[in-house]
Amino acid sequence: MTARIPENPYESAKGIWNERYRHFLTAKRNWQILAMAALISNAAQAGGMAWLASRSQVVPYIVRVDEAGRSLVLGPAEATVITDSRIIAWQVQEYVQRVREVTPDRTAQKNILEAAYRTTRGAATTFLNEHFRAESPFAVMERRTVTAQVESLLQVSSNTWQAEWREIQRSVDGQTIGDERWTGQFTVEIDPPHTTDEITHNPLGFYVTHISWSRRL
Repeated sequence: MTARIPENPYESAKGIWNERYRHFLTAKRNWQILAMAALISNAAQAGGMAWLASRSQVVPYIVRVDEAGRSLVLGPAEATVITDSRIIAWQVQEYVQRVREVTPDRTAQKNILEAAYRTTRGAATTFLNEHFRAESPFAVMERRTVTAQVESLLQVSSNTWQAEWREIQRSVDGQTIGDERWTGQFTVEIDPPHTTDEITHNPLGFYVTHISWSRRL
C-alpha cells in the first residue's frame, strides 16, 4: 500500500493564486481585444461618413408659389458674390436715402443715422459730421421733412458710384414747399464682417469711404 503524501499548504495556495491570476490576465486580454475592435469600428464609421459627406452634393432650388398655391421651380440657386454690381448699387441707393432724408420722427431719424454711420468710415465720416453740424436733421424736422428719390446710379470706376436724386421737401402740415435735384459721388469698399455686431448690422461689409455731393441747378 502506497503511503499518501501529505499536501503542502503553500503549494496549494500557490496553485490557487496562479489559477486566479490566469483568469485575470485572460479577462484583461479579452477586454483589450474588444476595446481595440471598437476603436477600429468607430474609426471605420467616421471615415465612411466623411467619405459620404465629401461625395454628397446639395443643390438648392428657388421655388415660387403663386396666390393659388401653385409652385413653380425657377431653377437652381446661384451664389452671388458680395461685389455683384447689383448689390452694391442697391446699397448705395439705400445709403443716399439714409443720409439725405429727414423724417418727422426723432426716434426714427436717430435709427436711420445710426444705420448710415455703421456703413461709413474714413473721410466719409468726417464729411457727414461736418454736414450734420451745419444742418442737423433734428433741427430741420421742426420746419420740414425731406424725401430722397434716387433717379439714377452709374458706376464710374471699380469703387466709385455716381448718384442723382430728387429731394422733395414738405412742411410740417404736408404741403410741398421744395423740389431739388442733387448729384453726388460715393466711393465704396467691401470689408467682410469680423465681429458679432458687424455681422448683425452690416452683414455684407459694405462701407462708404468718400462722399461728395452738390445741388443741381
